[in-house]
Amino acid sequence: MPFETPARADECGDLKVPGYTATRLFGPLRLKVTVSPEAERIESADGHVEIKKDGKHYIINYVSKEVGIIPDSGPADLENVKKGSMYADRVPVGDLTQVTIGFKTPEGNKEWLSAVRCRPDGIFVEERIRTPKGTMITKQVDIKPGPVPADAFEVPSDYKRVDVPPPPQ
Repeated sequence: MPFETPARADECGDLKVPGYTATRLFGPLRLKVTVSPEAERIESADGHVEIKKDGKHYIINYVSKEVGIIPDSGPADLENVKKGSMYADRVPVGDLTQVTIGFKTPEGNKEWLSAVRCRPDGIFVEERIRTPKGTMITKQVDIKPGPVPADAFEVPSDYKRVDVPPPPQ
């Protein structure tokens, strides 16, 4: 199961730091994240790692020494979201910027689907996603901006390649 929700980093705009590490709180999970402008690595405590780079989304299991690749959905196109019944609003909230994406009802009301709060340096700090079962909240804490080593995003070449089912639509 991928940890990531679609387009979060892209909603914050360009990363204005060389990279960062943080702890991502996703429900009961505490995930270690390492991010650069070109790639992202998300680690769980059970040996499960995801790396997104070069338009690919790798799922790596360091326990079983297997790696799979699932198609990456690519960056969000906020300009195209604004067309039709979808909308994207970008508004200041204190020192942060909030990007809200949703749809317009036939009556013209706005119903939000996701809201991401971003720091001025392009790092997301909180995301709320509306689901049929309630609101899912993801936060990043212990954020440490700075350069990250390129080898943090290396995919082991000697691991067994496995098929990964496509994500649910």
